Amino acid sequence: MRKRLVISTMIFVVSLLCGNALFAQVRNQSELNILVNKAESGNAEAQNNLGLTYQNGWIVSQSYEKAIEWYRKAANQGHADAQNNLGLCYQYGWGVSQNYSLAASWFQKAVNQGSAMAQCNLGSLYFQGLGVAKDYSKAFNLLLKAANNGVLIAQYNVGGCYYDGNGVTKDYQKAVYWWRKSAEQGLALSQYSLGVCYHLGQGVVLDNTMARKWLKKAAEQGNTDAIEIIRKMNW
Repeated sequence: MRKRLVISTMIFVVSLLCGNALFAQVRNQSELNILVNKAESGNAEAQNNLGLTYQNGWIVSQSYEKAIEWYRKAANQGHADAQNNLGLCYQYGWGVSQNYSLAASWFQKAVNQGSAMAQCNLGSLYFQGLGVAKDYSKAFNLLLKAANNGVLIAQYNVGGCYYDGNGVTKDYQKAVYWWRKSAEQGLALSQYSLGVCYHLGQGVVLDNTMARKWLKKAAEQGNTDAIEIIRKMNW
């Protein structure tokens, strides 16, 4: 009898901090001085990046409180990445008292400006009912927008929504589509889920060669579920 595997499809949340794609971490005091001068002159991009610098402890002593200060300055100027970052600080209680309602509020401001990261983060709050009324339909729509904008963890979560039928009609083939999309870009969670689908023949033709392929890729990245399945299946 074929051993049956189970996919865990709860929404997986990551801390999706945003910064300018061209912004490299501060490497020395000279670069820090330039960034500080720009931030103090009111440049919102520099303010957000200085917040990232303090949050990550690049050259400076790590300080969530100072990160919050600079994120808030940029966010109040309408900087979408800073609004998303400030939302995350409220979601996780980084430098402020944890407040899901304020997290959702800041994410929504960033979503209104088209931030893909904020779409994913706000979607996760709607899915869990944190700071907003639980609403799988709103969660799915936000996650789908983020997925279409290339956010890998959103692609995984959209696959999970299709697999379980949360906020959308259950559809294994569409679940496989989104898991394959992110698995091919290296996301271990999706590689694991895709491997299990091949083993169970859900959304694809049953194919244990493909199941082993994707489960091994996930295991190579340290996915403990994939490692355990490979061990139990003697693969």
